[in-house]
Amino acid sequence: MNRTEQRLDRRLGVAQRRPEPAARVALAARVALAARVALAARLTPSAAGAAIRPGAAWLRILPALVMACLLAACASTPPRSAFAGRVTLLAYSDEFRIELRSESHTSPVDFYSTRRSAADTKIASDEILQALVEYLDQNGFADHAANGPAPTTAPSGVTRALEVEVDGSVRHLLAGNAVPRESSVTLHKLTRNVFDIFNKVQAFQQTDAEAGSDVFVGPATGGQPR
Repeated sequence: MNRTEQRLDRRLGVAQRRPEPAARVALAARVALAARVALAARLTPSAAGAAIRPGAAWLRILPALVMACLLAACASTPPRSAFAGRVTLLAYSDEFRIELRSESHTSPVDFYSTRRSAADTKIASDEILQALVEYLDQNGFADHAANGPAPTTAPSGVTRALEVEVDGSVRHLLAGNAVPRESSVTLHKLTRNVFDIFNKVQAFQQTDAEAGSDVFVGPATGGQPR
């Protein structure tokens, strides 16, 4: 991180510690709701049956209750649409990278079934990724992002990148002293939101690690646990 980036970080320190409360609370609420919806969608009939053991009275009224619930669901719940999305955050100077993908973008079963060199990618539900992408767009990403993927190696004066893909269309936002200040300010502001969602998404990834290595310690943390 260069001196300009450090000064920018200091100027943004208060904003990062106190991001927009209403916007962050709204995003957290949407993510929580999306997680509950995704969990309910995965509830199998056997699991649902195991949760309730009806007696004779339940058996008499259960068909009417089921029909009422189905009618209410059909009337009030829109059909679920697929959201093939990806959000990638890069820190070139630290060689640090995290990525979130939606289930319609990448199958979690196929992805987590393969042993990988790092656990830097997580698969979230379509609802969570859609809520995150909408939040990013509404808080400056759409205003300053450029079309196309972010550079694979850091151009001179560029330190970080945020890349968003939706249905195969890719946009990116850069930070550093070689890009407009508003772009850097926006990326710094959104970085914490990406970290927050990444840390909340559960993943089951097997990784290759040498015996005795510190799996949760890396250069991006200054030798400290992630």
